[in-house]
Amino acid sequence: MRKRNSFVGVIILVCMTASMPRRDLNAADKPGPSGILGRRFVDRSFGFSLRPFANAKINQHKIDDPLGGYQLVEFVHLTRPWVLLVHLNRSNGRIRPTEYIDGLRAYCAVRHQGVETLGKSERLIAARQAAVWNGRYRQASGSWSIFEAAVQVHPDEYFRIILKVPTADEGMAAAVFDIVIDSFEMLHSEVNAERLEGALLLGRGLLHPTDPVNLGSLADAEAYMMVSRSGKELGYAQIREYAETRNGQPGLRIQERGWLFPSDKEFHRVRNDFFISNDLRSSMFEMRVLVYTYGQDGRPPIIAEKIERGIRENDKLILSYTEELGDTILLNTVLQVTGTYIPLGLLRVLPRIVPLEEPELYAFSSYSGVRKDLVLRTFRVLGRPAPQEGVSPDYAFVVQDTEGITPPASTIYLDEGTRVRRIVAGEDDLVRSSQARTHLMYGARVTEAKAKLKQLGLPAD
Repeated sequence: MRKRNSFVGVIILVCMTASMPRRDLNAADKPGPSGILGRRFVDRSFGFSLRPFANAKINQHKIDDPLGGYQLVEFVHLTRPWVLLVHLNRSNGRIRPTEYIDGLRAYCAVRHQGVETLGKSERLIAARQAAVWNGRYRQASGSWSIFEAAVQVHPDEYFRIILKVPTADEGMAAAVFDIVIDSFEMLHSEVNAERLEGALLLGRGLLHPTDPVNLGSLADAEAYMMVSRSGKELGYAQIREYAETRNGQPGLRIQERGWLFPSDKEFHRVRNDFFISNDLRSSMFEMRVLVYTYGQDGRPPIIAEKIERGIRENDKLILSYTEELGDTILLNTVLQVTGTYIPLGLLRVLPRIVPLEEPELYAFSSYSGVRKDLVLRTFRVLGRPAPQEGVSPDYAFVVQDTEGITPPASTIYLDEGTRVRRIVAGEDDLVRSSQARTHLMYGARVTEAKAKLKQLGLPAD
């Protein structure tokens, strides 16, 4: 392994901006026709996109499906009792779309009373064989209508797109469902699948070296990154790395401390900690975002915090987290990890491990705080950037970090010593800076913010 200098890593970008109000980075540039559809939703891990109905709350927690598979995403209308779901299911053997949809109708009849089929047809969706049915059923809350499409991915694998609405909205919902399924697109091709298989093999090789890596020896000096959104500077992140032994396991500790000031009415304090043992069998992360909103008209301030912790021991990832910003109840779950799992903290040291001169693609499974589950993560080495206007001569190498294998990606620019100079992801931009500049720009505001937290008996650092 080559000894390299500091790599801050894209986790900073995720953690520093996660709590801030923002336009969805998966979104298209404009809403759907006549405001019926919302912005395009892109799932880069499972390889699909669509445009849900407008005015929807999105839940991406992966949930087991009793039919064999998962619910991938749920869109809940904010003003109507409408729910749109996308599932990925496996069938029992090779089965045609019309036969599969018959099985779905039968399953609906088992779960609900008075199921009535109103229509059934075959069609192409996203250039794939598919079948669609719609019907009605009864439950305690009244009469409901269901619209369901099954899109064949492989002979034994289907995407299911499901819309459930009160029967009183059936006519309007039928038109919306037709537009939604017309917007459905597949992102992964057979060529991509072959490339991904090779990338996973490369990733597994990095995670299981013949000799354990002394990660602590890679720790480098303190670093600072200025954080901007849409060209407006919001604050900064401070990153420290050092060798540490945890529970008898030597490894690398990474600490991130950040302050963001999105407006004069609030500030955000970010505290993230990561540990990775040399043998990669033990790791931990804790990510905390506190949002302080100043009280108005004599009212007290509002304090809200989001917490996420994970401990990896052997093949288990033990999680505890708050569901939303401001929640006080910690939820718990345990995930099974495989040989492709990469700890969050290890992502930032990849440029110290992999060759950077030639393009290459590496793939891993990684934890996603959005899904509360493991997702596909790819790390693409692009080599040296071509000289062009607007690209700093200090940028010696370019790499990209992506959920899944399709854009958008976080683009990371490194210098000859593999120090991160800049990270760009959509409207977010992190640029390497210095302690002197961050103190000049934000020292007074941070001092005031710390005093506010101390008045409330909260940790200031």
